[in-house]
Amino acid sequence: MRASALLAKNQASSTLASANYALVKAGEYASELPDDADRAALKTAASSAVDVALSTLSAAEAALTEATKVRTEAEAKAHEEEVVEFQLFDSVSSIPRSEDLQDDGSGIVKMLPLRNLIVIYKETSIFLGRYSGTTFVFQLIKIPKSSELFYRNTLIDVEGLYHLYASEGRFCRFDLTNQIPVPIPEFRECQDLFFNQVSKADMNSVFAADNELSAEIMFCFPSGGVDRALAFDYNYNTISTRDIPMTSGATVVMPGASQEKVFIMGGAVGLVMRYGLTNGKLRTMAGTASKTGANVTASSGVWNESDIGKTVVFANGLRFGIVNYTSPTVVVVAGSGNVSAQAFKVDPSCHHYDGIAYGSVLQSGADAFGSEESSKNLNRHDMMLSSFSPNTQVALTIRSGRDVNEVSDKISNTLTPPKTMTPILHSDHFIGDRVEVYGINNPIELISRSFSVSRAQIRGFGRRKE
Repeated sequence: MRASALLAKNQASSTLASANYALVKAGEYASELPDDADRAALKTAASSAVDVALSTLSAAEAALTEATKVRTEAEAKAHEEEVVEFQLFDSVSSIPRSEDLQDDGSGIVKMLPLRNLIVIYKETSIFLGRYSGTTFVFQLIKIPKSSELFYRNTLIDVEGLYHLYASEGRFCRFDLTNQIPVPIPEFRECQDLFFNQVSKADMNSVFAADNELSAEIMFCFPSGGVDRALAFDYNYNTISTRDIPMTSGATVVMPGASQEKVFIMGGAVGLVMRYGLTNGKLRTMAGTASKTGANVTASSGVWNESDIGKTVVFANGLRFGIVNYTSPTVVVVAGSGNVSAQAFKVDPSCHHYDGIAYGSVLQSGADAFGSEESSKNLNRHDMMLSSFSPNTQVALTIRSGRDVNEVSDKISNTLTPPKTMTPILHSDHFIGDRVEVYGINNPIELISRSFSVSRAQIRGFGRRKE
């Protein structure tokens, strides 16, 4: 199309030049005619030549106009296929500018800032954009197909240090040190929970949300099973699962003087829920309070609607989550048990799910502790809990086996802080554990677990017949 337009333009230009030349020559010829009887005939011929030249010029101009139009359309189409227009705005002007992003014509999937750059994720590549003060300078990065951003709503920034996202078959990390997406090793053991249940049809239902309070990235997805999200702890580089049916999530600042940060979640049944942990402070309340049935009644007017989603903590250690506000002296709570008049506090955190008891389970893999061929003695298991876990009962199960794929439950114990150490004498090749907490308003913060393991002393003897 562009070649045809160029040829038409060249031909029209040639015709125009010829017409102009004929017109000039005809004028010169008419001016040189002698003033005699033949002059009238010669002037008629010259005028005819001028008319022909003018007609040719008009036709040439029309042809040139059409040729230029065709060429312009062809160039616009080619430009559309090769160039993505990148709109720029700055802080002092709302007038956009444009820069050309040259590539193979693949579409932009998502863009996200990373430090002082803009990272543009395309279907086949990544562009790094740096603003030079007057224009953007782009750097093209070709990436493997297995690392392309596929589930676009999973792209998320982690504390301004790197990006995380889900490709079509694995989770990737992109940072400015490597400048190439790399798979995340911590996801390998559990990423099938995600990829075995999602497809392109679920594109708008798969997303990531950053819970700044717990330092976790939630990768949420439609699920027919118990697990509905993978939670990546970016402080400790660990993975866990969540069964809460989230449809959205964000860390927000609550209105009011306290400026508490909370993680808000959209629920599958149209509810808006709050993650239990906040950055608010424990509040000591004046007077006393009593709990009868589902109501907690304070001796003076201390309650307001902002207390919904917080926890009443009585002096005896019992905790009840506030689920509704009745009056300045009465709130509705979740949890069983009655309390007579006692001093109390309000914890901004809340540890129940719609007033229903639930379980939190942390199960480790089986470890050979450096030697898969030999048996080990487990002499002691110890849990380190923070002061955030005052009297919550913890179920501990020791799991072991001779093969990593044949590990089963062997020893069970129930611990109540501050007692957290379990003396054990147990031998096996592969050893692991499971920590479980059940109920409502049973806070626990597990800092670490330690295994005291030693090599089993195995001796044999033989008997020889004399």
